Amino acid sequence: MTRMTVDCKQYADTAKKITDAQSELYNPAGGSSGTQAVDDLLGELAGLEKGAPSDVKAALVEMSDAFRKAQNVMSHPSQDDAAALAALGPKLSKDSQKITAYVVSRCH
Repeated sequence: MTRMTVDCKQYADTAKKITDAQSELYNPAGGSSGTQAVDDLLGELAGLEKGAPSDVKAALVEMSDAFRKAQNVMSHPSQDDAAALAALGPKLSKDSQKITAYVVSRCH
């Protein structure tokens, strides 16, 4: 069994990109819907999927899907969507912890 490593420099700021995307979505500056920060994060998450174990890959896919959904909801907000966004919070937090632990454990 080979041990996969990730490019530490490339993924060193994954946690920051997650935080930036959350901040931009929930506290948009200048009417932005968090498009750039989310797009940057989605690219980073897609890169991490290659070679990730199944549980981490599932977390990466769930997080990507959740951010896409949140981005869409925030660009067309409604009262009905508020509950859906609130429900994403705990799931994103759990996935974020799993992804961060994976990156740290594979960074050499």
